[in-house]
Amino acid sequence: MDVVEWRVDFFEDVFQTEKVLQAARELRAALGETPILFTFRTKKEGGEKEIGMPEYTALNKAVAESGYVDAVDVEVFSGDEIVKENIANIHAANKIVVGSNHDFFATPEKAELIRRLCTSQLTHPSPDGLWHISWDGRDEDGFPVPAGTYTLAAEAVICGVRQKATAVIRVPGARAW
Repeated sequence: MDVVEWRVDFFEDVFQTEKVLQAARELRAALGETPILFTFRTKKEGGEKEIGMPEYTALNKAVAESGYVDAVDVEVFSGDEIVKENIANIHAANKIVVGSNHDFFATPEKAELIRRLCTSQLTHPSPDGLWHISWDGRDEDGFPVPAGTYTLAAEAVICGVRQKATAVIRVPGARAW
């Protein structure tokens, strides 16, 4: 196993921070060194429960500071101040921030993906390093793409500096999405 994502929005006691921390402690003990990504996906982004942004921020901070997880997912279009506060809290705890954005209707066009990446980078800059981009394996019409290797190349001018990024995405054999 490379990494475990804990979708805490499915956890029955998610609004009781002490119970969340107890569960995180138990997950860490059970998984050993396997990295844990802590994710509360809000209802707006397809999650199971709704949460206020102050509570979302406090929960992310408490879990990051606990040391039981390795990374915390932050929905990058939750509002600039909320996102900045979450990123600062998570980085202060020396944990990784995974920025997420979900589009349930289709895979955005290349220009829209680049716009979202640029907007995210301009409003929520993070240190150099690895960036995580999720793709559901569907084309712009919402259909699964054939198995194969795809390359996403993005280039943007951010704060006057031209930056390039390339990602190789491997889509395994056909499967139901």
